[in-house]
Amino acid sequence: VNSQQRIFVGEGANNYCAFPDVCRMKNGKLICVFYSGYGHISHPSEAMPLGGKICYSTSDDEGAHWSNPQTAIDTPLDDRDPSITSLPNGDLILNFFTYEKNAACDTCVARSKDFGKTWSKPEIVAPGMATSSSIRRLKSGRLLLPVYAVDGNPSNHRTYTAVLLSDDNAKNWSHPYRIATKPGMVLDETDFVERKDGSILAVMREVMASSISTDGGKTWMEPQPMGFAGHCPNLLMTSQKVL
Repeated sequence: VNSQQRIFVGEGANNYCAFPDVCRMKNGKLICVFYSGYGHISHPSEAMPLGGKICYSTSDDEGAHWSNPQTAIDTPLDDRDPSITSLPNGDLILNFFTYEKNAACDTCVARSKDFGKTWSKPEIVAPGMATSSSIRRLKSGRLLLPVYAVDGNPSNHRTYTAVLLSDDNAKNWSHPYRIATKPGMVLDETDFVERKDGSILAVMREVMASSISTDGGKTWMEPQPMGFAGHCPNLLMTSQKVL
């Protein structure tokens, strides 16, 4: 990275902007979605009656300049951790989760058919689960949506990761296929990459761990610690190395 480009701050996006994600749309422009609130968690308040929201901005010059932020999603809950994916047909799929004061959360998706100008009503696809990473598309066209949840008593702080699958361009989603649960390990915020042999590598935090699927995401191997701590991963397959 040679330089840092500030996209926006302050007015129009509130005082706290976080969790950005960027993808290229079919029209060639870039779109950036991000969380907008008054703090890391922004429940409804006098200043923000609907709580945290999801905003977006676009760029038509490879990120050198960005449009003023616009609101994509703003439900009566804290809408957070957005990720954006562009499908081959041009549709944009936005995944995020809502967060309530009692810590309940639901993973939702919304669709735009006009490059972000308008969005469908958010649909809950994984009740009681959160998401913090982008939907990934396999060569077969299958979509993988990473989710995570607390398993049992939240005070145990024992979480597990899972994945929802879609074979019809995000019109319908499967039940959550569990990736990993390991006592003593906090496992959430997963990302995927499809390897050249067709297997799928999943990497998750908090003590970074990995798992592999050889059947398109339905079953997963026992998670293996990677030897270092970390936070929400983002994987990129280059043309120079084979995983």
